[in-house]
Amino acid sequence: MIKKWEQQFRDELRGQGSTAPESAMVIAASTLRRVLIDHVRSRRSQQPDGGLNRVERNDPIPADAWESYADRLLALDDALSELSPIDERQARVVELRFFAGLTAEETAEALGITPRAAMREWAIAKAWLYSRMSA
Repeated sequence: MIKKWEQQFRDELRGQGSTAPESAMVIAASTLRRVLIDHVRSRRSQQPDGGLNRVERNDPIPADAWESYADRLLALDDALSELSPIDERQARVVELRFFAGLTAEETAEALGITPRAAMREWAIAKAWLYSRMSA
């Protein structure tokens, strides 16, 4: 599965026509999001009831905690999919901050915006996502 995503990442990077680090980071964050969401969906589809109740011996996360995390992650993905057509930059900020773990300064650099703009977009996006995920 990792090889599949690695190839997709390289194809997207080539398709961008840029090898700039900032574009690579944006694509990497988007790829991380897809890999994580696909993993959750795959793990769920392996369960007879669609849940994540099976606990593996070496699994450090209890099944009930994993189920809660998976639900929230899928809700975030759905909300981000709604946000993207409305404000692509805010969606990218969330991907970079949440999925890639970048700071506001690193996010700003990756998107070619000021750190202040990155923090503003992050705050607005978080509020919008929270309202969607709480509804």
